[in-house]
Amino acid sequence: MRWGWVVALFALAIADPALADITARFRQAEGPPIVIQVNDRGESRMAVTDGVYLTSEGVNLMILTFRGGTVVVRREDFLAVLAEFTGALNPAAPPPGRPIQISEQGRETVGGRGGTLFRVGEAGSADVLEFVISADADLAPVGRVFQAQFLPMLAAQGASPPGLAEAMTELLSRGTLIRFGQLFSLEDVDLSPVPASAFAVPGAPVSRDALRARIMNDASR
Repeated sequence: MRWGWVVALFALAIADPALADITARFRQAEGPPIVIQVNDRGESRMAVTDGVYLTSEGVNLMILTFRGGTVVVRREDFLAVLAEFTGALNPAAPPPGRPIQISEQGRETVGGRGGTLFRVGEAGSADVLEFVISADADLAPVGRVFQAQFLPMLAAQGASPPGLAEAMTELLSRGTLIRFGQLFSLEDVDLSPVPASAFAVPGAPVSRDALRARIMNDASR
């Protein structure tokens, strides 16, 4: 079973306003930290290795870094193009698999926050994903970031094996993700005000056609 595609499932959209400003920093096994910022107006920003994913004034944007520079795109355009490329690479529907199971494995502390360890995988398989989910109330805005973006990305990529998207929906509804396997884990949380400059956009969004061309050009180099 292949799990590597899950690493890329990051972009932002907050469904409900945050109660207070929060900055959560996650240590990655490889690459710079993942930093999620949410303010008390519900604006959200996630900085990852190759981009910044932003929600501001009800608009969901992605600021992506390519070899030739940085572009701003609307999230819906990115998801549409992602679905196109995923369909081209994997045109056949995945074969039916064993049921996806979520098993609770006890408590774990990550970055000073307590959580519950879950394992997700096909029934009877040793190939599983590990998640630690925290019920801490002040982490809820960060949890909504993960919940809102994992699920659209799973849909766009045609999540495999069958049943994984439903299992992830159920799991992420339980709280805030603070560890994902060995890929990333919560390092620290800061409740100081998030500066307005964090939500600045460097330019107008490009079209879906321009994004598609940019991805193809980047891949050909």
